[in-house]
Amino acid sequence: TLAAAEEIPGPAYQALLQGLEQSLVERASRKELEGARNSAARLLALEPEDPGTRYRLALAWLDGGRAEEALETLRRAVELFPASGTLLHALAQLEATLPGGDRARGLEAATAVFRAQGSADHAETLAAALAASGHRAEAVELQTQLVAAREAEAQRSPSAAARESLGRARANLERYRSGEPAAGPWLGSTGG
Repeated sequence: TLAAAEEIPGPAYQALLQGLEQSLVERASRKELEGARNSAARLLALEPEDPGTRYRLALAWLDGGRAEEALETLRRAVELFPASGTLLHALAQLEATLPGGDRARGLEAATAVFRAQGSADHAETLAAALAASGHRAEAVELQTQLVAAREAEAQRSPSAAARESLGRARANLERYRSGEPAAGPWLGSTGG
């Protein structure tokens, strides 16, 4: 039972949470929605006050191919934890890149996070939100600057993560130049 879980020592408790997250991903990917929702409910019952649990839950829904559930999870999480920049950034990216996303909400969230934190990751999400909202010229301009920053980063640190971020930035720049939105969300991957 969930009450018994409170008495589980730290490492075992973390293993329980990871097992529930994995179960959610597997069930969602197999379209076993009732089982996936049960795993999600158990996760939230164990960690209702942890914004990180809601973030990981949204990633699990996304990994399981359940975009609408991922969006709803993040929308609710931002309502509960409005000061969480991580949650707001994730919501901005999904609203801007997923079918069914609220493009205006994504642009508003992406702009707020970029103004508050201003990193390359936040610029990338803002460019995606701009492109998805029909602000093509601004998206191309920002993404061009981002590609230059990612190229410099790849020169300084030629890692697989830097190459992946650079490749995604270049591909999305070409999409924006063609009037298309970003290829999709990159949450949970490097640079996101």
